[in-house]
Amino acid sequence: LLMASNIQNQVLKSTAEEIAANIVYAIKNKPIKRYTKNKGSFQSVVNASGALAASVRIEYTPTGFRIWAYDYIDALIYGRRPTTGGGDGAVLRAITKWIPSKGLDLNPYAVTSNIHKYGTSIWQAHHGKDSGLLENAINNSVISKLNADLASAFVKDVMEGVSFELNKMAA
Repeated sequence: LLMASNIQNQVLKSTAEEIAANIVYAIKNKPIKRYTKNKGSFQSVVNASGALAASVRIEYTPTGFRIWAYDYIDALIYGRRPTTGGGDGAVLRAITKWIPSKGLDLNPYAVTSNIHKYGTSIWQAHHGKDSGLLENAINNSVISKLNADLASAFVKDVMEGVSFELNKMAA
């Protein structure tokens, strides 16, 4: 963690854990607006196998923290655009694994073909703009609590330092 007091580190650790928990909650529970030609507009959560939610982890750094998840989270935030060049079969492999985890009875070749032609349902609904999946992971409540807790930690640290100095002078 940071080169800060134990109190400040605890505040940052607590904040990182809250943000990570908010991300996992969104992945598992937040319905995202989607669109396909067959279904039209609909909403559904992005969680299929649970692998993405399980991949969320916190890395503490000298200046704070980073929260990591599998890189395909980008495709759930912004969608995957239609394919413009040839591919290596990665989409088909991913779709072949994804279909059973969602409990769907679909042809993986047809799904892959549609993604290549039209993009994912998230892309079709948002055209590369943020789907809102993580918009509440860092919300005003988290920021307000962080500000208040860091201010309180700073005051406690200063008071402990003053008390220590006064005790040294009294000795």
